[in-house]
Amino acid sequence: MAIVVSIALPSRTSLVAMLGCVFAACFHQWRSHPRGLLAGLALATAIAALGAWQLPASIKSKFELGVQELEQAQAGVASEASWISRYYMYRETGRMMLDAPIAGQGIGAWTSEWKRRAPKVIDYKNMPHNDYLWMGSQAGIPGFLALLAIMLGGVWVCWRRADLTGRIGFVAMLTMLVAASLNSAMRDAQIGLSLLFVTFLFLRMVQESGSPWRSVLPPRLGGAFSGGRPPAHPL
Repeated sequence: MAIVVSIALPSRTSLVAMLGCVFAACFHQWRSHPRGLLAGLALATAIAALGAWQLPASIKSKFELGVQELEQAQAGVASEASWISRYYMYRETGRMMLDAPIAGQGIGAWTSEWKRRAPKVIDYKNMPHNDYLWMGSQAGIPGFLALLAIMLGGVWVCWRRADLTGRIGFVAMLTMLVAASLNSAMRDAQIGLSLLFVTFLFLRMVQESGSPWRSVLPPRLGGAFSGGRPPAHPL
C-alpha cells in the first residue's frame, strides 16, 4: 500500500490519508484486545517512522515546499503555488461562511464570491479544495455540519461492524473524510468520481449481512471476507 501511494500516487493528500488509516485500521481490528492494539499500534508507528525516513526525496521535498509556501502566504505573498492557494481559499471561504452563517451565500455562489475576494493571480479557481468549507460558504454553518455529519455517520456505520468488511469500509470512509478536508474530493474529476464510487460501494456492502463479497469475488477469495455480521460493538 505504501509503495502504491508513494510511487504510483505521489500526492500529499494520499500520504496523509494513508498514515491516518494505518492507525485507524489497528484500532478497528484490535479495539477489544488491548495487548493486540498496543502491539499493532507499535508496529504501525515503526512502519510509519521507517516510511517517513525512507520516503523518496521528491516526496519529502513536497512537504518541505508546502511549509515554505504556508510561511510565504502568511507573509502576504500571493501565487499559484499549491499551499499558498489553499491558504487563501480556506481563509476566504471560511469568511464567506461566517459572513452568512445561517443561510450561506447561496448554492452556486462560491465562484462569484471568490472572484470578488481573492487575489487576482488565483481568482480563476473554481473550487476551494475543502468540501466542508465549500458547502458551508454556500449553505451556511448548517450546510457545513450536515455534510460533516454524513461523512461521520458513514464512519460510524463501518466502525460498528467488527469484521474485515467493516474495516475496509472504515478505512475507505476515513480516506474520504480526509480527502474532502484537503481537496475537492467530491467534485474533482481526477479523484472525486472514483473515490466517491469506491467509498460508498464499500459503505453499502458494510450494511449487508453475511459476506457481501461472495457476489463479486471468486468463491475462495470471497470466503476470506466471510464470517457473518457480528453484533454492533458496545462502543
